[in-house]
Amino acid sequence: MSFEDPDKLLKFKFGREEYCQRMLTSLILATRYPKWNSHSKPSEKGSSFLRRLYELTYKESLAGSLDFVDEFELPAIEKDAIGGAPDYAILTQDKLWIIELKTEAASHRKEQMPYYEKLARHHYPDLNLGLLYLTSDMSRQDESAYGASDFVHLYWSEMLHLISDTWANSEHDEERLLVTALMRELNNLDRPSKTFSAEASVIRDVIRLAVEVQDDGKQKAVEVTAGGLEDLIELRLRIGRALARDPTTPNVRPWIWYEATSGGKALTQLGRDVGCELRISKYKNVE
Repeated sequence: MSFEDPDKLLKFKFGREEYCQRMLTSLILATRYPKWNSHSKPSEKGSSFLRRLYELTYKESLAGSLDFVDEFELPAIEKDAIGGAPDYAILTQDKLWIIELKTEAASHRKEQMPYYEKLARHHYPDLNLGLLYLTSDMSRQDESAYGASDFVHLYWSEMLHLISDTWANSEHDEERLLVTALMRELNNLDRPSKTFSAEASVIRDVIRLAVEVQDDGKQKAVEVTAGGLEDLIELRLRIGRALARDPTTPNVRPWIWYEATSGGKALTQLGRDVGCELRISKYKNVE
């Protein structure tokens, strides 16, 4: 099995929404992120997760073989109109289940789900249609606007146990790593999205600088923003795990410079302000 690496995904400069979608898709399929609008079969665990999510959503079982599509294309009906592309579609012999994922309330569009319903009913008139709007905590959407379609608005907080129950005890290190990263983000959706973007930017910069340190052996300091020493320690641990998994940086590791004990002068604004900063160095031997 080959899963997405949550830290290497950050090089694409995704927002938190896209980042979480790609990680969840990789878990569902037990492989790398697929091409958009391509049909795939969920893994055994992925199929179990989807069926349990369906049962939680609609209080009934999802029968039959499952066909999974990430970024499901729904072409426009009228000339010069735009089409739609729900995040997920799950198809069975008699059902089309559309799932739209939102981690940011700001990305909510009132007309989005009703338009997906209109397009889906036009293109798949013989299938039973279900729509799941899976979001961070925000105002619930009115189900009465969806006519005969099975529309449900569910919060991430109401279904996170399904992710941990399905994958947390995986025998694959890559899979457990992906679950940890996904749960970290989904359990902290109350944090501003700019906090995620700032952390992602730091990790991208460190991974890039680490390749330079591996080549030239010169220590480098990294300018970061941290709310406290605990945040800086957690960031060091996360970066350390990422570098340890990267074959291009086998001898590079991050460490925390302390003004009181490490010697020398601060090289970043954080170090000058609080006496601690993040640095990366090359070592002969690493654990």
